[in-house]
Amino acid sequence: MATNTDTALPPGPMIPVENFPENVRPLAADLNALFREMPRLLHEGEEGRYALIDSGKLLSTWDTYSDALQAGYEKFGADGLFIVQKIDRRQYERFMTLLDRPTGKLP
Repeated sequence: MATNTDTALPPGPMIPVENFPENVRPLAADLNALFREMPRLLHEGEEGRYALIDSGKLLSTWDTYSDALQAGYEKFGADGLFIVQKIDRRQYERFMTLLDRPTGKLP
């Protein structure tokens, strides 16, 4: 992963676990890690790549979903708990619109 120190970007939003739908709460830390890092990733030209995330930390980015998945399996095993998510500006922008809801909760 490249790091650009020329411009300090503020991190993306963090959502309290209780604001996630019940079925998504086990992934809240990992999703928060992705959206916290998204402004930097987009700024660094990582859009379209895939993020490997575990335990609330962005571990690495990969060119393909398969490569990221393979890296996750190699690091955590076939039963490991990690996520692979595409770095996508549209997904991030949609997520940001959900934060503007009056309830402050995701649907």
